[in-house]
Amino acid sequence: RVVAHKVAALAQAEEERAKKLQQAEESAASFKAEVEKVLDWLKEDKERRDGVEKGLRDSIADLEKKLKDEQD
Repeated sequence: RVVAHKVAALAQAEEERAKKLQQAEESAASFKAEVEKVLDWLKEDKERRDGVEKGLRDSIADLEKKLKDEQD
């Protein structure tokens, strides 16, 4: 009787441990998905900023060329 009670308690403890492990795995997967979203956003933002920077550099180069042409 005592042994059966201990076996049942161990089985319940194992079931709780399995549930906690499953919850931890789900939480980790959710966190990983959120991190990937942030990384994608950062990559897209960098690409956008790089495009803006290139546009500004091109504009500056054009203005410098026009100024040089006017001075000549």
